[in-house]
Amino acid sequence: MPLWLFGSVVLLGLFVLIAGWGLGADVARRIVPRYAAMVPSTAFSFVLTGGAAFYAVKRDGSRAARRALLIVAIAVAAIAATNIGALLLTTATGLDALLHSDTRSSGVAGTASATALCFLLASGALLRLRRAGARTSDLPLTAFATVGLVLSLTAATGYAFDTDALYEVSIFTAMALHTALGFAMLFSGLLLAKLQASWVRLLIGPGTGSAGARRLFPVIVALPFVLCLATLWLTRNGVFGPNFRLSVLAIVMTVVLAVAVLSNAARENLAEARQDALTRNLQVTIGERDLLLREVYHRVKNNLQQINGLLAIEAAGVDSEDARRAFDATSRRVQALGTVHRLLIASPSLTEFRAEPFLDELCQNLASGQDAAGRGVTVEVEAAEVPLPIDLSIALGLIVNELVTNALAHAFPDGGTVTVRLTRTREGEGILTVEDDGTGGAANAKEAAGTGTLIVDGLVRQLEASLTTSGEDGTRTRIVIPKGMMEGSPHV
Repeated sequence: MPLWLFGSVVLLGLFVLIAGWGLGADVARRIVPRYAAMVPSTAFSFVLTGGAAFYAVKRDGSRAARRALLIVAIAVAAIAATNIGALLLTTATGLDALLHSDTRSSGVAGTASATALCFLLASGALLRLRRAGARTSDLPLTAFATVGLVLSLTAATGYAFDTDALYEVSIFTAMALHTALGFAMLFSGLLLAKLQASWVRLLIGPGTGSAGARRLFPVIVALPFVLCLATLWLTRNGVFGPNFRLSVLAIVMTVVLAVAVLSNAARENLAEARQDALTRNLQVTIGERDLLLREVYHRVKNNLQQINGLLAIEAAGVDSEDARRAFDATSRRVQALGTVHRLLIASPSLTEFRAEPFLDELCQNLASGQDAAGRGVTVEVEAAEVPLPIDLSIALGLIVNELVTNALAHAFPDGGTVTVRLTRTREGEGILTVEDDGTGGAANAKEAAGTGTLIVDGLVRQLEASLTTSGEDGTRTRIVIPKGMMEGSPHV
């Protein structure tokens, strides 16, 4: 759309220059014999500004486009400033009257102050377009274009209602009709070129507010213009007097605006009713999904319990102590998974739950399973209010299961304490620490490449975490979990 508007401005300027001043067609210069004419400097400035804006939008961000905008902005501003200087300091009616005597003999009034001002605004807008690029927010450009658009539409409206009254305003005396229309196209194009920064986006944007503005805009803007024009025509033709004209206009405008407001209110109410219906349907769908997920978690928990029972049966029938320990270790891992699903069933959220009750229950199950209290060993859990996504909780549950089991089995010949701590840094990383005050046997046992070690190392890699272990004054394992994993990552 901006390219069409800028192209039309260029064609308008060329038409006036060639047909009006080159071939002498007066209709090209002034449209109607009694109207003011577009002088050559105005037509030439239209060609420059329209062409530069067209090129800048077409070649957005290129060095050549920025150079062209700079040159044209300076040239057009110089022409406009010269016109203003001629109007203020000489008896001439502008630059064209100074340079060409034929403009005086043609009955051309010269350059209007409003025309020169609009070109200064256009020059400022072109400089801002050069500086910020065609798609970057720029409030000054929007202000320049909006003021210029208001001035041009004021002149065009004056032509529609009363040309003589327009010419009585000094700044519009010599502004031609097609000059006003050319500026309207130029500044509209600049606003559209800066769509994201200008108020025009409120009219053509995708939101419901923009849709409402598009419905009301013709009624609020175009209809009053048409009604005023109609009442003026009826008054001039003697249908009713000037005073009654104001009464009719006030009544009609009140009725039209009331209808527009009520119509918009009805549309808004209908849209709100549809949105409420969609919200209710969505809530029903979410409820059904939650019910299905809870049922799935419940069935998974039951299946894990059955698997645990089968493992216990198999372990009871095995004579080998190593085999029995392997069955017991597998059973504890299954219990850790079952704890996750049991807590998910009880959690308000089906995708995460609090870390502290999960780790506390998991560690107490491990302690009771290995008779930690009877051996004088305690397991303590310190967890911040950290929500655990389901995938992360499964991985952490298995890691804690292996590390705590290892500590209970190897670190305490004479009792002690195992501490499980989960915190979160300001940067969002999670820190899982499992430490004991035992003999350091847990660290020595971990160095052996057993199943538990392989599980921990594999889960740490899966979490994209880092693991460090120290064996001074007991065993301390520290795992740093990335922020993305703590917030729920599809890779876990």
